[in-house]
Amino acid sequence: MLSDLSLFEKSDFKEIRGRAFEKCKVRFPEDNNDGHMDAFRHAYWNALMAQPFGMDWVARYGTAHERLPGNPPDREAMDLHNHEIGRRITLNNPTAGPAEPAAKIQEAVQGGKTVVIDRDGKLVPSDKVEKGCRGARRCARCFSSSSSTRTSMGCPGTQSMVTTKRRRVSVRLLPSW
Repeated sequence: MLSDLSLFEKSDFKEIRGRAFEKCKVRFPEDNNDGHMDAFRHAYWNALMAQPFGMDWVARYGTAHERLPGNPPDREAMDLHNHEIGRRITLNNPTAGPAEPAAKIQEAVQGGKTVVIDRDGKLVPSDKVEKGCRGARRCARCFSSSSSTRTSMGCPGTQSMVTTKRRRVSVRLLPSW
């Protein structure tokens, strides 16, 4: 797919990727892969690419990118979901500059519209996991065993289900209530 882009489009593509990486580190500096920063980066990357490359191309590219061999199904599902959030934000704000989608995506991350992977490897809405509480890392609050109000995953949250069948990944978030 990238081979179909002109030299200028490839340059734009690389610049957009770099901008997404820079912006996510500013907005979620305490996080890393599979967390809030990652959710923001994937959503913002797709939002920015949708304007110059179009929704269809970005959806196809994003899906192909996540389906590379070796990408675990939970990460694939997380990233595909967050890609869609970014594209929807651009679809609903087609004339917005880069600052507006960044703000809306940050709201989506903080409001639980994106998904992250909690410390037990489960997909959960991003507002159900504290920043830094994902993957194998634990925040100080989750590390403490003194609280009896923790859920089984250590952070307040939900359970999730990831199913794969013939490289199709679906995510179904199940509320904890």
